[in-house]
Amino acid sequence: MLDGLVRRIAARQRDARRRAEAMRKAVPALAGELCARGATRVVLFGSLATGAPPHDRTDVDLCVEGLSDGAVALASLDLEAAFGIPVRVICWEFASEPLRELIRTYGEDVTVPASQRNFFRVTE
Repeated sequence: MLDGLVRRIAARQRDARRRAEAMRKAVPALAGELCARGATRVVLFGSLATGAPPHDRTDVDLCVEGLSDGAVALASLDLEAAFGIPVRVICWEFASEPLRELIRTYGEDVTVPASQRNFFRVTE
């Protein structure tokens, strides 16, 4: 009985790692789309940036500068639909100071240079 439980836990962890790796590979395209929409800076934060062990609800956490709060909400929905992965986009200008400090400390700037932005453009 214990062996079966151990196998199920190992399988869940393996699946979570695979999903997290696929999400991580999508980050440049996600950042490119946000930059194409007018974001001046995109920062990956959360477990994909820190390398924390992934779990069933791991998502892509992105913080953007230069987009309105409404544009950020719409972008989150559009990106999830286009890429088929959970994406949470927050606006730096509206982030709390504790969250800003976490992003400053552990975030990874993934802003896409202007010369590469059209390459990642999601078509509708």
